Parts: sequence; C-alpha cells; structure tokens
Amino acid sequence: MATRLETHRFRGVYFQEFLFALQSSTQNGYTISVEKIKINLSPEQYGKLSVDAQTFGFLKKGTEEANLNAFLNTLIANAYHARYEKERLIHDHLYQSFKALSPSDQALGEMMDYINSVLYEGYLSRDEKELRSFISLRPNQEQATLFATIEAEELAFSNETMSGYLRSLIDDYLRLSGAEKESLLFPKEEEQILDALKSSRKLRIKNDTMDFVLKPYFFDSNDEGTFNYVYGEIGNGYNPFPRSFHLFKLKDSLSVLPEYFAFTPEDQRYLESKLKQDGIAYAGDETIDAVVSFDRLGLKMLKSIYYLRPSFTILEKNNSEQVLVHLHGSSMNLHHYLSRFGSHAIVKSPLKLRNDLASFYQKADQQYSQ
Repeated sequence: MATRLETHRFRGVYFQEFLFALQSSTQNGYTISVEKIKINLSPEQYGKLSVDAQTFGFLKKGTEEANLNAFLNTLIANAYHARYEKERLIHDHLYQSFKALSPSDQALGEMMDYINSVLYEGYLSRDEKELRSFISLRPNQEQATLFATIEAEELAFSNETMSGYLRSLIDDYLRLSGAEKESLLFPKEEEQILDALKSSRKLRIKNDTMDFVLKPYFFDSNDEGTFNYVYGEIGNGYNPFPRSFHLFKLKDSLSVLPEYFAFTPEDQRYLESKLKQDGIAYAGDETIDAVVSFDRLGLKMLKSIYYLRPSFTILEKNNSEQVLVHLHGSSMNLHHYLSRFGSHAIVKSPLKLRNDLASFYQKADQQYSQ
C-alpha cells in the first residue's frame, strides 16, 4: 500500500494526468456518469441543512422550497477544496520541518504516513448514532469530476465509503458559524469583494432585481456572526448614499470594474457614522424616529433585550402602566426589534411603521387562527 508521502506525490503529479483525462473526455463530448449517492444523516443534521439551503437562497425555481441537491453540490465541492488546502498546508509545513531532522527518506516517509493517517482518521471518526434520515444526492455534471477526485484521492487509501466521506464534509460545515458557512458557500463573491477593497476599485452589482455600482468601504460579519455584508457607497455621482448587501444575495451578480476610486475624509466620516449608528446589517437603510407606548412588561423588555436595540429616550412616564419612548434607528431595525413585543409596545408614529407592524401581526393571526 502506498504511503501518504507517496500519496502526496500522487496528488502532485500522477493525479493531474488522471484529472486531465477526465476533463478531456468531458470536453470531447463524453459525460462522466455519477449515480445518486445516499448520505445518512441525523434528523437534526437534515433539518439544519434544509434551513441553511433556504437561508442562503438555494431554492427550487419559482418556490420557497429548499433545493437540497443544488445546495449540497455547492457545499461539498467547497468544503472539499477547503479541507484539501488545509491538509496540503499542514502536510507541506510538517514535511519541511521534519525533513532536516529525519535520518532517512524512509523514516521521513513513515513519519508523514503516521501523521497523515491520524489527520485523516480525525476527519472520519464521527458519531454515527441516530442516522435515521438521509439525502439522495445526485452530483451535477459540473461536480462529476470532483467526485471522481474524491474516489481516486481519498477513498482509494481507506475503507471509507463515499457516503461516509461526504457526511464528514457536512459535519465540518455544520460546525461553522453562520458567517463562516456563508464564506464557504460563496468564496468567489467574497474574493471579488476583498479584491475590490484592496485595490480601491468599484464593484458592479447586477441581477434581475438590482443594478448598482458600489464603492466598497467595509466587509465583515454582523456582531452575531450570522451573515457577511459588504458596505459602501451607491450612487451616480450626484446623489450617493450608503448601503450594505448580504454576501449570499450577490451570488453570480458581481464584477470588479477597472475604475478606481478614493473616499474623501468627509466621505469616510459619514460612512463611519452610519455604520456605528445602524450596524453593518442595517447601514444605509432609511433612518427614522418613532414614538412608542410601552406597558410595564414592555418597558422591562426594552431595558433587557439588547440584541438589535436602537437608541431610545423616555419621553413621558405618567404612570407605571404606560410609558412613551422615543426610538431612533433604521426602519428595518425598528421593525425587527419591535416585532418581538406584541401588544406590549404600540407604535404611535410614524404611521408607516405602525401599519407595517399591524400587517405583520394580522398575517400571523390569520395563520394561527386556521
């Protein structure tokens, strides 16, 4: 059996010939047939994947139903490449470190064989209890070569099945935070944003629902680590305004333009003030002032629920049962924050926020009343 040191050379040389043959067969009109793969999962894992597919916009055309096949094709391809790069960097670093200390190439090979086997077993030593759900994955043609790669590089040197190996990639993914998951799923878009920021170049955002040119200013996750956002200035030069965009909503919509730009100190101060006021998730949204009446429990909730809480000032406290409070922040922020309070917070003004919340509760009541 080949050592992992030889495997490393196989990956570097011989596998390129194998991959070239696969790619050539596809380009010459032949297709690589990959059957459906059954991946056993726990009900909890299946549920989390379904939620993430919907959250990150992997939907069946014309519906809100999760397209798990498209989602998993993307997840598995990107998770495999991330693991491969991580393993390669670890392997190369250890190889160079031990090379000078090893008494012979044979000893070095045995040492690397052991280290890589421990690393590999660590990926696959997962809890297989409660695997009562499954997904039947059909690799798309774009990923067919990748699955052949996994078979040739990983499964050939172990007793692991394709299903088990793919489940280990899913396990890796599910251990990530929301923002880390988003970065894994949309690496091309993130790389374009970071490239534009580094080179001070404009970004074109164009799809079926929007067409903007953005001067990117900042890229980061929100404080909760659930999503990534790019924040900057939109405009045609006459009436620019700040705005932030979810990373996943920019899928296949970005291009880095050849135009360079620079923010003036005044521009930077304004962008920073909006970012500090609204947070990156709401930066650039319309800023509004609202007057809200809280009852005793509502006021207690206002003082204790910090997540997304806008700035507030108590205006009037005639009695302990009703308190008027002034809230200041983005319209979306106020809507999302106040939607938790139910009848314990009643918007007095502005009328639009009051009507939006009334409609929100009415729709919920209709669903629960059925």
